[in-house]
Amino acid sequence: MTSAILTTPLQTRIHEAIERAGGWLGFDHFMEMALYTTGLGYYANDLRKFGLMPGGATDEGSDFVTA
Repeated sequence: MTSAILTTPLQTRIHEAIERAGGWLGFDHFMEMALYTTGLGYYANDLRKFGLMPGGATDEGSDFVTA
């Protein structure tokens, strides 16, 4: 599964939320949906994160990256 597969369903949910809210969605609500929508949000899906955990850590992926 790639992030592209999740994009359209998440976009649809966000679009529907904007319509239900009368055409305006606060940034906080948008970010909550983008990050935590079950199965679709960045932190709420099964995709591996792109970074590597620091040495000794047990998780396989992370979104923490340094230059």
